[in-house]
Amino acid sequence: MTWEKEGLDNGNKSYSSGLEQPNLGDISMFGVMHSVSGLSAHDEVILGRDGIASDWYRRMEAEVIGTSTK
Repeated sequence: MTWEKEGLDNGNKSYSSGLEQPNLGDISMFGVMHSVSGLSAHDEVILGRDGIASDWYRRMEAEVIGTSTK
């Protein structure tokens, strides 16, 4: 996924801003992904695969919602 490679620098960044806290880009991306939670596509693409995007999603979930899906 291009976003994983460019935005998260293949897992070398915690957030796409490169900072220790998410920026508006992270929050926007999380909002789009979270809006389809409960659908099979969300579970399959985000929660069902191990990798950079699922790690980022769990960090964002903890930051934005205050919970985790572990």
